[in-house]
Amino acid sequence: MSKPLSISVPHTHGKDEARRRVEVGVEKALQKLTEATKVEVERSWVGDRLSASAEAMGQKIHATADVGEEAIEVLVHLPIMLSMMAGKVKERVLKEGRRILG
Repeated sequence: MSKPLSISVPHTHGKDEARRRVEVGVEKALQKLTEATKVEVERSWVGDRLSASAEAMGQKIHATADVGEEAIEVLVHLPIMLSMMAGKVKERVLKEGRRILG
């Protein structure tokens, strides 16, 4: 594994509303992703932490998102083979995070 990619997505909704928006938004985004790519994503919530993992191109990707009062703190663990895509992954997470948090 390469160094985890750390991404902070600020919001002004408070923790409870942000978590609700993340739950709804992630479900919608994953539905589109799985329909388009047939990639299966496993996800679970423990408290205010969402953990997710998926396998793409034979590589396992794992991420966590901690919902806070003012930001969602995301850590993405990319395997070495996919670490060259870190910039694009960060850009996409920020874009989707802003869209979900509206």
